[in-house]
Amino acid sequence: MRLSTPPNLRDLQRKLYVKSKREPEYRFYSLYDKIWRKDVLEHAWRLVRANRGAAGVDGITIEETEDRIDELLSELAHELQTGQYCPEAVRRVYIPKPDGRQRPLGIPNVRDRIVQAAAKLILEPIFEARFEPISYGYRPKLSAADALERLRMVSHGRRWAIEIDVEGYFDAVEHRRLLHTLARKISDGRVLGLIRSWLKAGIVEPDGRKVKPARGVPQGGVISPLLSNVFLHMLDRYWRVRGISKKNGPDGQMIRYCDDLFVITNKDPNHLVRLLETRLHKMGLNLNQKKTRVIDLRKEEAHFLGFEIRQLRNRRKEGIWLRIAPSRKAEARIKEKIRKIVNHRRPVALTDMVRQVNPVLRGWVNYFRKCNGGRSLQRIHEYSEFKVRKVIQRRRRYRNFEWHHVSLSEIYEGLGLYNDYIVQSCMASRESHRKAVCGKTARTV
Repeated sequence: MRLSTPPNLRDLQRKLYVKSKREPEYRFYSLYDKIWRKDVLEHAWRLVRANRGAAGVDGITIEETEDRIDELLSELAHELQTGQYCPEAVRRVYIPKPDGRQRPLGIPNVRDRIVQAAAKLILEPIFEARFEPISYGYRPKLSAADALERLRMVSHGRRWAIEIDVEGYFDAVEHRRLLHTLARKISDGRVLGLIRSWLKAGIVEPDGRKVKPARGVPQGGVISPLLSNVFLHMLDRYWRVRGISKKNGPDGQMIRYCDDLFVITNKDPNHLVRLLETRLHKMGLNLNQKKTRVIDLRKEEAHFLGFEIRQLRNRRKEGIWLRIAPSRKAEARIKEKIRKIVNHRRPVALTDMVRQVNPVLRGWVNYFRKCNGGRSLQRIHEYSEFKVRKVIQRRRRYRNFEWHHVSLSEIYEGLGLYNDYIVQSCMASRESHRKAVCGKTARTV
């Protein structure tokens, strides 16, 4: 559910955005007093509550915070106003990745998440006005579907793709460089000090050890995506200023979704890799040589944001078309989730299984819907139906598993299994992408 921004806060955000857009060199000097405004903190709390999330090192949950939220917001406003606010360390948790490794996440306390959300409400319009149109990750009104539509638009006549992996990006960002980048638009020392306090707060590992790394932006914080985009904006700007995307230049069309980078070109791809490696090295980052790949899209598929991208020859007409579909790994992962939820060995009623699996199916389908991978969605449709049918037949002790034993109406109308697998064309997102990039003055071309 999308929360509506209060009118006064929306007017403030619009003024900050317009000022930053019209005066690129302007540095904002009076922002700290906006963060502890009552309407800003209240809306920040609503955003944190809607996002849910686990407790931090203090063990206080969202539900426990809600019982005394008025008192807490008053305390935070007073601490910010008097300069007594001091964030606590974040709680480190590790989430297993499909390749067997673990992704570290940092979970701040709820009170710190509220302040971070308030700061993001004020800072985001300032930097959003300066971000390049090739950046799509964690930005308002932009999504992975828009990034894929951009990829589709620039792929015509270009066959070489580069999958770029920045080695340990969230753990490699230098605090000094990040703060220096923020200071190009913000001259309010108290705001910069607030961000520095979050970066230096430290991390509590699962075994209880507390560490204070000199690098890194903990994944999981409310403001972390914005800080990451601000830092990588240097790369986006370098790409534009150097004219690397121009056809009469290197012709490198880059699409960035936070730290996931994808470049498509029809010229020397190895030259672009060298340019990227040099620029990232100047930013204190390194390319992951093992995962950075140069791919001929007409011979094999590339991977970006969980999708497989491949150029195929049109059998009916002359020419090449771009196939964007869910990757085989993405299909395998969703099937594994379905298998664990809808299992006849679980001591759970089938109606509860369906109630649990429906949000999983809905989220996966909505993410992969805007592509031309209808066959992938159909396979997931058939698999989820098969697993539900199998549970029914097992529990009714049928001697065989013939399909006529269980009707479709019983599965979809009686149990209410998710049944919306219609593919939406990527072209449907082009208009929203145009408006988000160009604003109200955009003209149809």
